[in-house]
Amino acid sequence: MGRTMVRLALALAAASCFMAVSEAWGGRHATIAAPRGIRSGFNAAAARGGADAMRLRGGAGNRNLKGAENEEKESSVEIKISPNRLLVEVPDSKDNSICAVSTKRMEELGIFNGDTVLLKGRRNRETVCVLVPDDKLPDDRIRLPAIVAKALHVNVGSDRVVVSQFADIKNAKRVHVVPFKDSLEGFEGDVFETFL
Repeated sequence: MGRTMVRLALALAAASCFMAVSEAWGGRHATIAAPRGIRSGFNAAAARGGADAMRLRGGAGNRNLKGAENEEKESSVEIKISPNRLLVEVPDSKDNSICAVSTKRMEELGIFNGDTVLLKGRRNRETVCVLVPDDKLPDDRIRLPAIVAKALHVNVGSDRVVVSQFADIKNAKRVHVVPFKDSLEGFEGDVFETFL
């Protein structure tokens, strides 16, 4: 008799937890099977769980009302996206260090033309770009060069990046300007004297 009571208590506890969770999710639930070894005459309706257990707890009548309230709440809830999370668009310039945002969004973020911004993509990837205004863009979009999008592991049109101001850019102490070998073919003279 001791094992039967323990099994019954466990089945009732599982059924009540399951029903509480199913009520929270709009009243949808499945039937829980009775554990083996429980006699059919020993309160089998409560051990089965499902709708019978709901009636025993007195929750069957309230379930439909709660479901209707949840549906009304879900229909009125609007998802708000942070103003600094922008959808990636195809770039129109060939400069790999410039990203473009609408003027209105720049004002909302407190970022000015030519400021450096920190862009965060998927998998905690980060990079720095110079921000310029583009009035042709919608407010929730950002134009990123293909190389920057690839570095951030984001796809054009489906992924969002987080834009934040990055004021702690240090000045460069040294810059190396090295030409590519294929660009020097057929060139005679001193490269540094001509181009620098």
